[in-house]
Amino acid sequence: PPPPPPPPPPPTLSPPPPLPPPPPLSPPPPPPTAPAPGSVEALDELHTSKSYETLYEHLAARDDAAELHLAWRFARAHHDLADSLPEADKGRKEALLRAGLAVAEAALARAEEGDAESALCHKWVGILLGALGTYLPTKEKVANSFRIRDALQTAAEMRP
Repeated sequence: PPPPPPPPPPPTLSPPPPLPPPPPLSPPPPPPTAPAPGSVEALDELHTSKSYETLYEHLAARDDAAELHLAWRFARAHHDLADSLPEADKGRKEALLRAGLAVAEAALARAEEGDAESALCHKWVGILLGALGTYLPTKEKVANSFRIRDALQTAAEMRP
């Protein structure tokens, strides 16, 4: 028998096509800018960084702290500052909570129907009433529980 034919030569591989050039680099984003002093963003940054005393002082010094978008922040600053004080400072804590409650309630009295910012005032009325419970007799705590429920329910309905 004749010898088997030799195997066919292996196919020659062509080199892969060149890779496309990388996309041009986009310029890096600008560095974040610090919020303008006294702006709402700066106030919120003070709250985030837990600089409650400074936040409280900034809001207390403002002429427009009664505006709704600042009033709830001022009420919150009262609460947060009171919460940051030592337990031995009960008198100042209670005074701050009562003053914060007055700020939030006064803002609600001036608020227009359906204003989204008033939901946050309702929220802080409820929170401050709850925090004041530590300093109130039981009968007053029970009476306030209904106000707390109503304030927080209203806040939740306005800003689900």
